Amino acid sequence: MADQTPDSPAPAGCNSSTTDTDVPVEASRPRKAAAAKAGADLRGEVLLTLAQLRLAIPRPLKALLLPRQQGTDHVRRALRNLLDESPALVGRTHRAQQSYWYCTPAGLAEAAASGELTSPVGRTTGKRIAASKTGLREHDLALVDTVIAFHQAGVADHADWRVEVAHPTPAWNLLPDGVVLLADGSSAFVEIDRTMSYAGLLAKLERYDAYRGAPASGRGNGARGHRHRP
Repeated sequence: MADQTPDSPAPAGCNSSTTDTDVPVEASRPRKAAAAKAGADLRGEVLLTLAQLRLAIPRPLKALLLPRQQGTDHVRRALRNLLDESPALVGRTHRAQQSYWYCTPAGLAEAAASGELTSPVGRTTGKRIAASKTGLREHDLALVDTVIAFHQAGVADHADWRVEVAHPTPAWNLLPDGVVLLADGSSAFVEIDRTMSYAGLLAKLERYDAYRGAPASGRGNGARGHRHRP
């Protein structure tokens, strides 16, 4: 390059002895600023996603937020940053050589205050589930995998899910594992049950059928404005 040749004249107004060191420093600033912004954006996305899904491990968070990344390093760094906040915005529980992450009450409050959530989140954190028996944790992670499958297929965005939202009726509460707003504008209940008895499954399906046929005014606030389909 011309500016690396000793005999090249220095441009007017420039000090030839400092030109080589000044250019890289100036050029690196936008890259550093962009990296800092990307880290801040990812921190916020991780917090919002945990607030919506209640419980997750780094791998599915990476699949949703950084699908082109090979590893989970960026997501893990964002989680550690959220954990280091005062008060901590996320919590972590270690079980069977795995870390399960969830929002703390402070994290849920910050996520709600951001105005970025399409649906309100409750006050229940995933701490109890993270510390519970394996079956309950795996059930929640199976729901997260379902969210990923819907997202990757273009059926629904991961931001359009709500977990365990009660839909009251005059007779009982319907509590689906997930409620999702689909890309076509309709909504759907999602259930993940691997150990339910046949009789229990029939009873649940009958409750869904009754709920679907009930007038909107009798379904409670959870269903207003959406057409749900089991």
